[in-house]
Amino acid sequence: MRFTQRWNERTRLMLTLELAVVLPVAALIGVSIHYLWSIQRDRAVEAAIQRDFSQVLLISEKQINEKAYGMVHDVAQELPVKGKAGSVDLDRILAHHPYAAHVFVYYPDSGLIFRSEPDRMQEAGFREEGTGLNKMMDGWMKIGFAQMVQELQSMQKNGKPYFESNWAHRGDNKHVYQSMGMFLGKLDTGEKYVGGVVFDAEYLRDQFFPEALESIMSRNLADSQGDRSHPVMMIRPQYESTPIAASAGWDGGEPEVERNLEGAFPHLTLAMKIRTDQLWDSRGALTSAGRRFGTDLSECEQGNRARASQVGLRIECVSRAAHAIGAD
Repeated sequence: MRFTQRWNERTRLMLTLELAVVLPVAALIGVSIHYLWSIQRDRAVEAAIQRDFSQVLLISEKQINEKAYGMVHDVAQELPVKGKAGSVDLDRILAHHPYAAHVFVYYPDSGLIFRSEPDRMQEAGFREEGTGLNKMMDGWMKIGFAQMVQELQSMQKNGKPYFESNWAHRGDNKHVYQSMGMFLGKLDTGEKYVGGVVFDAEYLRDQFFPEALESIMSRNLADSQGDRSHPVMMIRPQYESTPIAASAGWDGGEPEVERNLEGAFPHLTLAMKIRTDQLWDSRGALTSAGRRFGTDLSECEQGNRARASQVGLRIECVSRAAHAIGAD
């Protein structure tokens, strides 16, 4: 028997109602799937950006630390081995190294010799700084020399000095950051001593940090000079947002990734971002520029797998990806 579909007003109404329900639901499901896929993609891109920026900061921190370690090593090399150092020896070291604000040596049988840069002793803040550090080191070494020797011996095996940080007072409630490197020495008689150099706070702020950041940028991003979208970096105190120093082009705003420094400059934070529109919007979601940046970053890495161990690769890829979004 042949079946014949009977169409009437009720049938058409039911079909219309079903379509009115099913089609929006289907569209909603499609949009939801696309949205979930977009979230997954954005998370993958964001993870790639975070990973590569973090690696760049790690490499940069290592370069900054190595430069500071070399400065401490140069001071240590100028201390006499035959016989104890005196004030004349320390004054000569201060004259040879403009980054040294104070130098000292502590011998367990004769005590502390502490000298400050003589040309700055007329400055009240600097003089107060030297007096305070002299008193602190004398009290510290008298009770903690043996423990410090053990600490320095352990760090010496890894080729690293011991560092402490200090905030030097400069009037009007202003303070400037400085760090102090300490090392273990030995006389030809076998007697051990502790030596140290306190970095000049103004030298760090005005020369060392800016030059270190520019060196990192110029060494790895030579092809992007003048491009407003190249990566930029800054250094700030861990609990403050105002930079101590920044590479050329830092225009304020929130950094993309930060890293708390260890080693030569404790209690400072190294930060990095792209000097262009933010990669994330005000809600924390990737912008279109951020998505493109992440894609270009991944492609650059995949095309340079053979160079993955080279120090400048990740910074180079960040620069290329930044250049691409800056060209839009």
